[in-house]
Amino acid sequence: MDVERLTGKYTGVPVTFEAIAAQHGRGGVAAALADALIRAVAAIDAAERELVHHVAAIDHATAAVTLNLAAGPGERVPSLNPLGELQSRGSRFDALIAVRAACVDHLKELVRLWQPPPTAARPATPDASPANIRPARIHRPAAPPTFPVRARRVGRPGQRGAHAPSFREDHHRHRTAIQSRRH
Repeated sequence: MDVERLTGKYTGVPVTFEAIAAQHGRGGVAAALADALIRAVAAIDAAERELVHHVAAIDHATAAVTLNLAAGPGERVPSLNPLGELQSRGSRFDALIAVRAACVDHLKELVRLWQPPPTAARPATPDASPANIRPARIHRPAAPPTFPVRARRVGRPGQRGAHAPSFREDHHRHRTAIQSRRH
């Protein structure tokens, strides 16, 4: 597994194994991030290896179909699966592509966390004395939304009640309507 090649390929930032080992030696969050980075690269490497295996199997299946189509009468050809040559391999192939994409996204996030934050140069202002600094605004979250306690009117205009009928009420109304039609 080539950590530097894979991190450089997918993130544009080649992270060396030595840098990972150095961060791991620091302990704490740096070591956890280094472990996560190694696991992410290993997951991408495993997914790519399995994809290569499936591509070879799919190539073999399409070659068998091509041989069957090009064969003349009486020629021996490899047998084809009547349920579908790619039926069993296709879904696994698609799943591996999705897994690889998720692993690449995870690796990108880890490398973003790995890099030191950019330092923004602050312009020197002459009035930056403690007397001229205003206190920061306090962020207060908005009040939580309130939900109605009572049910809304669901029925048509002229329908009795301010709520949707229960199953029992609806069933009773239906039965009385049928009985009144009979009599």
